[in-house]
Amino acid sequence: MQRKKYNDFNVVIVAAGASKRFKGRINKVFSLIDKTPAIVHTVMNFNLLFDEESIIVVTSRKDMNRMKRVLKRAGLSKVKITEGGPERCFSVLNGLKEANKKKVLIHDGARIFVPKKNIAAVCDSLKDKVSCSALAVKPAETVRRAKKTGYELIDRNSLYLMQTPQACYREEYIKILSKCVSKNQVYTDDMEYFSKSGKKVALVDGDRRNIKLTTREDLSLAEKTIKKGERCS
Repeated sequence: MQRKKYNDFNVVIVAAGASKRFKGRINKVFSLIDKTPAIVHTVMNFNLLFDEESIIVVTSRKDMNRMKRVLKRAGLSKVKITEGGPERCFSVLNGLKEANKKKVLIHDGARIFVPKKNIAAVCDSLKDKVSCSALAVKPAETVRRAKKTGYELIDRNSLYLMQTPQACYREEYIKILSKCVSKNQVYTDDMEYFSKSGKKVALVDGDRRNIKLTTREDLSLAEKTIKKGERCS
Protein backbone atom coordinates (compact mmCIF):
# COMPACT_ATOMS: atom_id res chain seq x y z
CA MET A 1 0.00 0.00 0.00
CA GLN A 2 1.31 3.46 -0.90
CA ARG A 3 2.01 5.72 2.06
CA LYS A 4 -0.30 8.63 2.66
CA LYS A 5 0.74 11.93 1.16
CA TYR A 6 0.20 15.08 3.22
CA ASN A 7 -0.68 17.47 0.43
CA ASP A 8 -1.51 20.41 2.72
CA PHE A 9 2.00 20.53 4.23
CA ASN A 10 5.34 22.01 3.28
CA VAL A 11 8.45 20.57 4.91
CA VAL A 12 11.11 23.09 5.91
CA ILE A 13 14.42 21.32 6.60
CA VAL A 14 16.87 23.60 8.38
CA ALA A 15 20.49 22.92 7.44
CA ALA A 16 22.19 26.31 7.65
CA GLY A 17 24.12 25.89 10.89
CA ALA A 18 27.84 26.40 11.32
CA SER A 19 28.35 22.89 12.81
CA LYS A 20 30.70 24.32 15.46
CA ARG A 21 30.29 21.42 17.89
CA PHE A 22 30.81 18.95 15.06
CA LYS A 23 34.32 20.33 14.52
CA GLY A 24 34.45 19.47 10.85
CA ARG A 25 35.67 21.35 7.81
CA ILE A 26 32.27 21.15 6.10
CA ASN A 27 28.63 21.47 7.12
CA LYS A 28 27.83 18.26 9.02
CA VAL A 29 24.80 17.55 6.81
CA PHE A 30 27.21 16.77 3.97
CA SER A 31 29.00 14.11 6.04
CA LEU A 32 28.76 10.67 4.48
CA ILE A 33 26.78 7.99 6.29
CA ASP A 34 26.81 4.66 4.49
CA LYS A 35 28.31 6.50 1.48
CA THR A 36 25.37 8.92 1.35
CA PRO A 37 25.32 12.55 2.59
CA ALA A 38 23.33 12.97 5.80
CA ILE A 39 21.03 15.56 4.22
CA VAL A 40 20.00 13.05 1.55
CA HIS A 41 18.99 10.54 4.22
CA THR A 42 16.91 13.28 5.86
CA VAL A 43 15.16 14.44 2.71
CA MET A 44 14.40 10.88 1.60
CA ASN A 45 12.58 10.26 4.89
CA PHE A 46 10.10 12.99 4.02
CA ASN A 47 9.94 12.26 0.31
CA LEU A 48 7.89 9.14 1.07
CA LEU A 49 5.14 11.17 2.74
CA PHE A 50 5.28 14.50 0.92
CA ASP A 51 5.56 15.65 -2.66
CA GLU A 52 9.16 16.47 -3.52
CA GLU A 53 8.16 19.95 -4.68
CA SER A 54 6.78 20.76 -1.22
CA ILE A 55 10.12 20.12 0.52
CA ILE A 56 12.32 23.16 1.22
CA VAL A 57 15.93 22.89 2.39
CA VAL A 58 17.39 25.99 4.04
CA THR A 59 21.16 26.25 3.90
CA SER A 60 23.88 28.89 4.22
CA ARG A 61 24.89 31.06 1.30
CA LYS A 62 28.28 29.38 1.00
CA ASP A 63 26.64 25.93 0.83
CA MET A 64 23.93 26.76 -1.72
CA ASN A 65 25.73 25.38 -4.77
CA ARG A 66 26.97 22.30 -2.95
CA MET A 67 23.46 21.55 -1.66
CA LYS A 68 22.07 21.79 -5.19
CA ARG A 69 24.70 19.37 -6.50
CA VAL A 70 24.22 16.89 -3.66
CA LEU A 71 20.43 16.76 -3.97
CA LYS A 72 20.51 16.63 -7.77
CA ARG A 73 22.95 13.73 -7.65
CA ALA A 74 20.52 11.92 -5.36
CA GLY A 75 17.64 12.43 -7.77
CA LEU A 76 16.03 15.13 -5.62
CA SER A 77 16.29 18.05 -8.04
CA LYS A 78 12.68 19.16 -7.40
CA VAL A 79 13.46 20.01 -3.76
CA LYS A 80 13.51 23.79 -3.28
CA ILE A 81 16.69 25.27 -1.78
CA THR A 82 16.75 28.67 -0.11
CA GLU A 83 19.29 30.72 1.80
CA GLY A 84 19.34 30.74 5.59
CA GLY A 85 20.31 33.39 8.10
CA PRO A 86 22.84 33.96 10.90
CA GLU A 87 20.63 32.15 13.45
CA ARG A 88 18.11 29.32 13.29
CA CYS A 89 15.12 31.64 13.69
CA PHE A 90 16.06 33.60 10.55
CA SER A 91 16.60 30.39 8.59
CA VAL A 92 13.20 29.09 9.64
CA LEU A 93 11.57 32.40 8.72
CA ASN A 94 13.17 32.32 5.26
CA GLY A 95 11.93 28.78 4.78
CA LEU A 96 8.40 29.71 5.85
CA LYS A 97 8.34 32.54 3.32
CA GLU A 98 9.26 30.09 0.54
CA ALA A 99 6.43 27.74 1.56
CA ASN A 100 2.99 27.91 -0.04
CA LYS A 101 0.90 25.37 1.86
CA LYS A 102 -1.41 25.98 4.82
CA LYS A 103 0.69 23.88 7.22
CA VAL A 104 4.41 23.31 7.66
CA LEU A 105 6.74 20.87 9.32
CA ILE A 106 10.02 22.28 10.63
CA HIS A 107 12.82 19.72 10.85
CA ASP A 108 16.53 19.72 11.68
CA GLY A 109 18.57 18.60 8.69
CA ALA A 110 20.89 16.68 11.02
CA ARG A 111 18.13 14.34 12.24
CA ILE A 112 18.31 11.52 9.71
CA PHE A 113 16.51 8.76 11.62
CA VAL A 114 13.04 10.19 12.32
CA PRO A 115 10.53 7.33 11.83
CA LYS A 116 7.81 7.81 9.22
CA LYS A 117 5.16 6.90 11.80
CA ASN A 118 6.33 9.79 14.01
CA ILE A 119 6.24 12.22 11.10
CA ALA A 120 2.67 11.15 10.36
CA ALA A 121 1.69 11.40 14.04
CA VAL A 122 2.90 15.01 14.27
CA CYS A 123 0.97 15.95 11.14
CA ASP A 124 -2.20 14.28 12.40
CA SER A 125 -1.96 15.99 15.81
CA LEU A 126 -2.30 19.48 14.33
CA LYS A 127 -6.04 19.77 15.04
CA ASP A 128 -8.53 20.76 17.77
CA LYS A 129 -7.17 24.32 17.92
CA VAL A 130 -3.58 23.10 18.42
CA SER A 131 -1.27 25.72 16.91
CA CYS A 132 1.95 23.71 17.18
CA SER A 133 2.76 20.06 17.84
CA ALA A 134 6.17 18.46 18.28
CA LEU A 135 7.93 15.19 18.92
CA ALA A 136 9.44 14.70 22.37
CA VAL A 137 10.77 11.91 24.58
CA LYS A 138 11.16 11.64 28.33
CA PRO A 139 14.76 11.42 29.59
CA ALA A 140 15.80 7.93 30.64
CA GLU A 141 18.72 9.12 32.76
CA THR A 142 18.71 10.76 36.18
CA VAL A 143 18.91 14.54 35.76
CA ARG A 144 20.58 17.06 38.06
CA ARG A 145 20.84 20.85 37.90
CA ALA A 146 24.04 22.62 38.93
CA LYS A 147 23.64 25.11 41.78
CA LYS A 148 26.10 27.15 43.82
CA THR A 149 25.66 24.74 46.74
CA GLY A 150 25.87 21.52 44.73
CA TYR A 151 23.72 19.54 42.30
CA GLU A 152 19.95 19.46 42.67
CA LEU A 153 18.05 16.32 41.65
CA ILE A 154 15.22 17.07 39.20
CA ASP A 155 12.07 14.98 38.79
CA ARG A 156 12.53 13.62 35.28
CA ASN A 157 8.81 12.75 35.00
CA SER A 158 8.14 16.44 34.35
CA LEU A 159 10.86 16.78 31.70
CA TYR A 160 10.83 16.24 27.95
CA LEU A 161 13.64 16.19 25.41
CA MET A 162 12.41 18.04 22.35
CA GLN A 163 12.83 16.66 18.84
CA THR A 164 11.78 17.58 15.33
CA PRO A 165 9.76 17.68 13.18
CA GLN A 166 7.44 20.24 14.71
CA ALA A 167 4.18 21.10 12.95
CA CYS A 168 2.34 24.40 12.75
CA TYR A 169 0.29 26.71 10.53
CA ARG A 170 2.48 28.69 8.14
CA GLU A 171 0.85 32.13 8.25
CA GLU A 172 0.41 32.03 12.02
CA TYR A 173 4.05 31.10 12.57
CA ILE A 174 5.31 33.81 10.22
CA LYS A 175 3.43 36.43 12.27
CA ILE A 176 4.56 35.04 15.64
CA LEU A 177 8.18 34.49 14.61
CA SER A 178 8.52 37.89 12.92
CA LYS A 179 7.20 39.61 16.03
CA CYS A 180 9.51 37.70 18.39
CA VAL A 181 12.58 38.26 16.23
CA SER A 182 11.87 42.00 16.07
CA LYS A 183 11.92 42.01 19.89
CA ASN A 184 15.08 39.87 19.99
CA GLN A 185 13.13 37.03 21.61
CA VAL A 186 14.98 34.05 20.15
CA TYR A 187 14.55 30.39 21.09
CA THR A 188 16.05 27.14 19.78
CA ASP A 189 12.68 25.39 19.74
CA ASP A 190 9.79 26.26 17.41
CA MET A 191 7.14 25.27 19.94
CA GLU A 192 8.47 27.82 22.44
CA TYR A 193 7.44 30.71 20.18
CA PHE A 194 3.85 29.45 20.28
CA SER A 195 3.95 28.79 24.03
CA LYS A 196 5.21 32.29 24.75
CA SER A 197 2.41 33.66 22.56
CA GLY A 198 -0.25 31.83 24.57
CA LYS A 199 -1.14 29.36 21.82
CA LYS A 200 -2.25 25.77 22.38
CA VAL A 201 0.56 23.26 21.83
CA ALA A 202 0.80 19.48 21.95
CA LEU A 203 3.57 16.94 22.44
CA VAL A 204 3.68 13.70 20.47
CA ASP A 205 5.66 10.63 21.51
CA GLY A 206 9.02 10.64 19.74
CA ASP A 207 11.65 7.94 19.25
CA ARG A 208 15.02 7.74 21.01
CA ARG A 209 16.66 6.77 17.73
CA ASN A 210 15.73 10.19 16.31
CA ILE A 211 19.11 11.60 17.31
CA LYS A 212 20.60 14.84 16.05
CA LEU A 213 24.09 14.68 14.56
CA THR A 214 25.95 17.09 16.82
CA THR A 215 29.42 15.61 17.39
CA ARG A 216 31.77 13.29 15.50
CA GLU A 217 30.70 10.50 17.87
CA ASP A 218 27.12 10.86 16.63
CA LEU A 219 28.35 10.27 13.08
CA SER A 220 29.98 7.01 14.11
CA LEU A 221 26.81 5.95 15.92
CA ALA A 222 24.68 6.71 12.86
CA GLU A 223 27.01 4.68 10.64
CA LYS A 224 26.77 1.69 12.99
CA THR A 225 22.99 2.03 13.20
CA ILE A 226 22.59 1.79 9.44
CA LYS A 227 25.05 -1.10 9.09
CA LYS A 228 23.15 -3.05 11.76
CA GLY A 229 19.92 -2.49 9.84
CA GLU A 230 18.35 -0.66 12.79
CA ARG A 231 17.29 2.41 10.85
CA CYS A 232 13.80 3.66 11.75
CA SER A 233 10.99 3.05 9.29
